[in-house]
Amino acid sequence: MTPDTKIATRLRKVAGQITSIEAMLARGEACDVVIPQLLAARAGLGAVLRVYIEHSLERCDLARDEKEVKKLISALTKHT
Repeated sequence: MTPDTKIATRLRKVAGQITSIEAMLARGEACDVVIPQLLAARAGLGAVLRVYIEHSLERCDLARDEKEVKKLISALTKHT
């Protein structure tokens, strides 16, 4: 499975989780049911980010370009 396929597959899974969460909220599900699903969706997005970063480093060969590595680190630390 290519990295792009892995990313797309994971994104579809997260999208399905989000759709389910929206339905749970519309039905008025209890927080003890909704919260674990929110956490699972967040973890799924984290997995997408990890695969994307790995793929970017391999594809763009950022590891050899110090300026690009610094830009990536800045982007990661800015949003965490």
